[in-house]
Amino acid sequence: MDLSTRMAGVNLTVAVEPKNAPFAFIYDNVSHPQGFDIDVVTELQRRLGFTLNEGRFYPMDENHGFDYLQSEQVDVLIGGITQREDLAAHFDMTRSVYSSGFSIMLAPQHFDITCAGDLKKRKVGVKRASPVGDYVKSVMNATPVPFDNMMMAYYELSVGELDAVVAERPNIMFFARTAPSFNLRVTEDVFDRYNGEFVFYLKKSSPYTALINAALTQMEADGTTYRLRKKWMGE
Repeated sequence: MDLSTRMAGVNLTVAVEPKNAPFAFIYDNVSHPQGFDIDVVTELQRRLGFTLNEGRFYPMDENHGFDYLQSEQVDVLIGGITQREDLAAHFDMTRSVYSSGFSIMLAPQHFDITCAGDLKKRKVGVKRASPVGDYVKSVMNATPVPFDNMMMAYYELSVGELDAVVAERPNIMFFARTAPSFNLRVTEDVFDRYNGEFVFYLKKSSPYTALINAALTQMEADGTTYRLRKKWMGE
């Protein structure tokens, strides 16, 4: 199916949560973050023919992104955001752009932790307002410690203020790989894959959701998504 002109002339304002490496993060240009989601949108542009408002992305935190999306000040929200049932009534979600789940990150003093059951009653860093908090509390029987900026969670883990961090596997794998001086290890187990489906959000009943989904399906079928996963996730 040729989709190349289906969104010709469409100008989209794309908001991005820029603190979720490897999906989206600021490197040297605030208007042009880097990451997996950024590359996916760039490929969607090529396949569908739309342009970006002012030729740029708009970095903002996730909560503001949803507010702007609901008030129709932005068209698409990206940046390592997972599907959430509580948002389904208010926004469109694309098909999954990446599937994963939660994993456990440990510092050397706790490398003896081998499974989720070992975290019972321990202090575990989690992303605020993420489904992982409920999972850590209700399934792992641990004490979730919420963070707005997960970099602080990684730091507190490294200095012994936390017993573990539980987060989406791609995020913690990327940090462990790119910041070896912290000497943090990620377990092989992957939990709660349902809440590890990464998607893009659009306004409810957006006229672009089906077209973006069609292009994402093509990207998966022709190996483009796989190549981007290898580039950013190493898997």
